[in-house]
Amino acid sequence: MKNMGSEFKIVRPKPIFTQIIEQIKNQILDGTLTPGDQLPSERQFSEMMGVNRHTVREALKVLEYMGVVQSKMGVGTIINNLGQDILVDRIVYAEQFSPRVFLFELMELRNILEPGIAALAAKRATNEDLATMRQTMEDFEKEFKENKIGTRADERLHVALAAATHNSTLVRLTEPIVSMLSQFREKSLKIKNRRQETFKEHGRIYLAIKNRNPEKARAAMSDHLAMVEQVLGISEGDNHGS
Repeated sequence: MKNMGSEFKIVRPKPIFTQIIEQIKNQILDGTLTPGDQLPSERQFSEMMGVNRHTVREALKVLEYMGVVQSKMGVGTIINNLGQDILVDRIVYAEQFSPRVFLFELMELRNILEPGIAALAAKRATNEDLATMRQTMEDFEKEFKENKIGTRADERLHVALAAATHNSTLVRLTEPIVSMLSQFREKSLKIKNRRQETFKEHGRIYLAIKNRNPEKARAAMSDHLAMVEQVLGISEGDNHGS
């Protein structure tokens, strides 16, 4: 009798967000959802599927990243008008999405982009820009003293840095990146003393920009991103597996 054991693979549970993506994919395949259709709100999704809103948000962010959906202010999340074949290809790929690879790629992008943003901000920041950055620093400090996670102030600082370059394209690139990293940022900021260390790292970036020192601003941002990678346990091998 032939031994068939070598043909079986280990069964692993699917992350909940991929199950949400799978249901959306099935409705696209059977024509229930078509390009231009609006998806239910996060709250409605959460109630219909019996999952928390954070998980729904995670699934929708993956689909937005893959270009399957887009979020429109005042409208909601809609299916992109890409054509059925392209739409199916993209959502099938989204099902195979690896959060680990995604995180690695986003951090790789940040390492390419944000040190340059910090250096340019040191050259171009106005007094108004510096005041905005200082306010986000104060908000962040207040949030961690009140034992809040502080992600909103953290995100706002990175966007304020991009705005201080006075390059609108850099702002448009930065906003979705910091938004897509929100769940990872929350995880890192829950680690003991990480909020205080993040505040200090941001303080060094702000001070370099205030002192008009592009190279120190670049180095301070690079050091901050290196610490983020260390805290999240990111390594070079993460772009090859989940």
